[in-house]
Amino acid sequence: MNGHDNQQATYTRVLALARAADDKDSVAKLEALGVPPWTNPRGFGILRRADRKYEALQTDAAPKSWWVPAPEYATPKSSADMEAGDDYSYLQFVGRKGDGMFSHIDLPALGTTFDVPFFIVQGSEDLLTTPDIAKRYFDSITAPQKEFVLVPRTGHDPNRAMLDAQFRVLKQRIAPIANATAR
Repeated sequence: MNGHDNQQATYTRVLALARAADDKDSVAKLEALGVPPWTNPRGFGILRRADRKYEALQTDAAPKSWWVPAPEYATPKSSADMEAGDDYSYLQFVGRKGDGMFSHIDLPALGTTFDVPFFIVQGSEDLLTTPDIAKRYFDSITAPQKEFVLVPRTGHDPNRAMLDAQFRVLKQRIAPIANATAR
C-alpha cells in the first residue's frame, strides 16, 4: 500500500460517489481541491469528511457507547487536550505541506517477503484504505500463511463486525500458530 496511490484511489472513488448522488456541495469541494497530492494540509480533511459521509451510507456504525468518554475524561480540559492532541497528530500524519509521514508510506518498497504469517482484515466499504489497493499489496506478499479477510458493511472506522473479524483471526488463525510455536 502506497500512500500516494491510496489517496488517489480515495479521491477518485469519493468524487464518483458524490457525482452519482448529485451531491453538488461535495463535488464542488472535491473539484476545488483537485487531484492529490496536496500542499495544503486541509486537503486531506476535506476528502476525509466526504469519504466518511459516503462510507456511512454503506456501513454499520459503531455503537455510540464506544465514543462516550469515561467520567474522568468528560471535562472541558480533557476535551481541549484531546482536540490539541488530535490536531498535533493530524499535522504529523499529513504535514503542513502534504509532506507528513503519510506521504512517505510505501509498504511494498519496504519488502514483500515475510517469515511470519501475514493477515489483513479489511473493511469492504473502506474508502480511505481502499480494498483494491490493500488486496493488490496483499497479493504481492510472500508468507508461510496469509489471509485477506474482507469484512462486509465495514469502512475505515471500527465497528462491531470489524472487531469480531479481528477477534476471529486472532483466535482461529494466530493463537494456534502461537501455541504451536510455544511448545
